[in-house]
Amino acid sequence: GYYNTRTDSSPADTVKVLRSLHDATLMEKASCEEALSIMQPRPPQTQLQKYLPREVTVRRKSGSVSHVVNDAGIISTEKGEYALVILCNAKGVAPEVLDDPKSNKTSEMLSRLSEAVYNIYMED
Repeated sequence: GYYNTRTDSSPADTVKVLRSLHDATLMEKASCEEALSIMQPRPPQTQLQKYLPREVTVRRKSGSVSHVVNDAGIISTEKGEYALVILCNAKGVAPEVLDDPKSNKTSEMLSRLSEAVYNIYMED
């Protein structure tokens, strides 16, 4: 039920796919495990992981095209796991917010959002 003729997806769609990979219901268990291992960040300083503690594991899939920047992943902490999906459509956004060769502001924004979600998740 995840596939149709649409060419876009929502954060909820992406979370469904991540959950199905995590729970090994999307395909055979070995295939899901292989997909998740491929999603380990290389290098570790990626958007979702940049400001998280080193012991936190992030399995992610990022992407960008034109004015859209995305990052989605499963974050594993000592408290548990959560899925985080950030889809950033920067069309019509002020030019100083967008990435350019001298600046990485959109990626930095995704990193800071990930840090904020982590901090909220880890609160008692």
